[in-house]
Order: sequence, then structure tokens, then C-alpha cells
Amino acid sequence: MLQAMRGGAKSPIMKVFLVFLAAGFALWGVGDVTTGLIGGSDKAISAGDESLSPGEVAVEFDRTRRSYMPNASTGEAIQAGLLAELAGILARDVVFRAEAADLGLTVTRDMQRDAVASEQAFRDELGDFSQSRFLSALANAGISEAEYLTRIDTQLRREQIVQSVGAGVRQPEIVARTLSAFDLERRTAQLISVPVDAAAVPAPDDATLSAWFDTVKSRYEAPALRSARVGYISPALFADDITIDEDTLVAAFEDRRDEFTTPEQRNLRQMVFDNVEDATTAFTRVDDGEDFNDVAADMLGWSVADVALGLLEKADLDDAVATAAFGIASGEFIGPVESAFGFHVLAVDEIVPGEDASLDDVRAEITAALKLEAATDSIYDSANTLEDALASGSTLDEAIRAVGGQIVTLTNIDQRGRDIDGVPINGDAADIASDTLVIDVIWNA
Repeated sequence: MLQAMRGGAKSPIMKVFLVFLAAGFALWGVGDVTTGLIGGSDKAISAGDESLSPGEVAVEFDRTRRSYMPNASTGEAIQAGLLAELAGILARDVVFRAEAADLGLTVTRDMQRDAVASEQAFRDELGDFSQSRFLSALANAGISEAEYLTRIDTQLRREQIVQSVGAGVRQPEIVARTLSAFDLERRTAQLISVPVDAAAVPAPDDATLSAWFDTVKSRYEAPALRSARVGYISPALFADDITIDEDTLVAAFEDRRDEFTTPEQRNLRQMVFDNVEDATTAFTRVDDGEDFNDVAADMLGWSVADVALGLLEKADLDDAVATAAFGIASGEFIGPVESAFGFHVLAVDEIVPGEDASLDDVRAEITAALKLEAATDSIYDSANTLEDALASGSTLDEAIRAVGGQIVTLTNIDQRGRDIDGVPINGDAADIASDTLVIDVIWNA
């Protein structure tokens, strides 16, 4: 099936269709893009009893795209191979998780704590683990504390498997000597800077200039150019003609209610101790009226910045810590609370209530998304109609007109989709001229 899909994609008609189908997908969310690419199953990747759902893959894809390709659209990231690369990484993780489950491997809290504490990105200027830096780094990466600990678990189980396989493996002496020689090799280099005064160099005569130009004249040649008329269809072209009834709108709102809910946030401070006795002592001192920050400074040497966690949602915290912190009123303290990082004493300084949007608040947004979704469903039929029309001898104008598509003219573009001066195309043709698949079709037709 995969080979057949690849073969079909080599058709110029199909390539152009895929380009604009992907562009349409990008308009209505990465979740739909990824789910559409990997099918409607509830398991996108599976091994043994371990699996990842399409939604989980979609979330990870979007997070990875924002981290490594922030200026790329969803479609551009997919074309660049990000989804395929990520799928391979996630598949390996699932395989290791399945093997770890079969072997009964476990990860203790001490192992989690050591792994987190050893991460340089979470350390302060003195080299000590900083909870505030830890949470800030997670927030910047767009993952919660619980998600990070799950990743740590997977990493530690994988290391146990790899280390057990590698234990006892002895390298041949010649390999060991070669690798050691490379690793231990040291070189000393000296650099000198020789200033060049361009003004002191005489201007070349005509003969010298002509001889030099003959060797580099290809740099000054105008690039090969092509013009093309591109017909395309996309969900956005058909969306305005679709009507969404009220029942469908209400059902979609209920299904997506979480997207339009702003969760409660709390401004938190905390102290974290290695043992329950110290945590109990700290809580008692705070409960007796001592200042929270003063106790943290006295018992841990923490600054005000180290103590402050800032405004956080419940999902940002370890489950046990979240339950405790979101179970008390503003101005109250709680502890000790055990997590993978130790024993916490928490203070709630402020509560920002969550908000639930009404259907009327998001009616336009949901309606637009449903129209695009319905248009995407219908675009498959339009694509078949388009291909049949072209195969039967219809002109491009006739075939595109029959399915309600549009035609864009690209005039004198080079192999990068730019004009003769190397400037990107502007106007209505800008998106098409910047699409590598379209340009590939034009220059390989």
C-alpha cells in the first residue's frame, strides 16, 4: 500500500493535489493533520501492550515543531520530514517501554530524583538543583512535571535495557586502541592574523579583469526561468458554501469544551526537603507564624526567587503536589507532601479562578473549523473528479472550473520559486511559489 501511495504521488496532478490538501489540513489543527496521516485508529504506534494514540503523537509533533521549526507551518514541517523523524523516535520509545514492561523493570523515586538533579539546565549559579529553574524550563518546553517524569521513567528503563545488553561486551584490542588514541589525542595550534589593506592593492588592468571574469562568469548568468499555470483545490475554497446546523455545532462544542476552558491558576511558593522530618519542622515553623521565605532561607539557604513557583495550573505539577496545592485556600500552607523530588511544604498566595467559555463566545471559531472539516471530507470527491476530467481530455481551465478550484499563474520563476533577481514572489501566487512540491512539479514536468 505504501509503495502504491508513493507511486501515485509521483503523478504531477497528485503532487499538486497533495500540496494543497496538506495546506488545507494545516488550517484546522495539527491534531487533525496527524490523525489524518496515520489513520483513524486509536493506536498510532503500538508495541506489545504499549501504545501512543493519534492525539498523543499530534501533541508531540506540535510541541516539537514549535521547538525546532517555529517559523514553519504544519505542512512545511511535514514536508521537511519532521513527522517521519518524530514517528521513528516515538516508535523506539514505545518498543523500549514494551520491553521494559515484559522484563518487569522499575524506576524508583530516588532514581527519578537523581536523574532530574543531574540535569545541568536545572541548576543554579552555585551548581545546586533549582526547583524554580526546573519548572521554568518545563514551562518553556510546554510540558508538565508529570509528563517530564514519565519521560524520565522511559529514559531510565531504556538505559537499564541498553546497559544490560552492553555489559560484558569486550571490544577487540585494535578497536579499543584506535578509539582511545582518537579520544586522547591533543593538538596545539597557533594562529596569526595578517591584515590586508584593500586600498593598497592596485586596480587590475583590463586583461587581468577579463581573465578573472572568464573563470567566474557563471555567477553572473541569469538563471533558467519557467512559467506555469497551477490549478488547485483546498478545503478553504469550499468552506463558505457549507452550512452547519445547530445540533452539530452544539455537539462539537461539547466535544471540544476543554479547549475553551481556562483552568484555575495558583500563585505558589514551596520548600523541598530530602526527608520528612525537616519538612515537618519547616511546616510547623510556618504554621506557628514565621515568615515562609525566612524559614526557607534558614533551613535551605534558598532565596526569594528559589521559593517562588509563580502562577501554575494543576496540570503543571506532580499529581500529589497538585492535589495538595489546589486543595487549600489562598493564604494557607500545607505539608509535608511527598513527590519524586522530596518532601514539599507549599504556600498558596493567590488564586486566579478558571473560566468556561459559552457556546456564543466561540460559535464563530467552531463553525469555521466544522466548515473546513466538512470541506476536507468533500475534497476527495473533487480530486477524483478533477483527475477524471483531465484524463478525459478537458483543459486545465475546464477541469478546475468543474470542481470549483482556482488557477494561479507563475511567471518567470527559477528553481527556488523566485523571480530573475532571486526575490520571493509576492501577491496571490506567493504561497504556491514558496511550496517546494509545486516547484518540483514545475521543474520536473
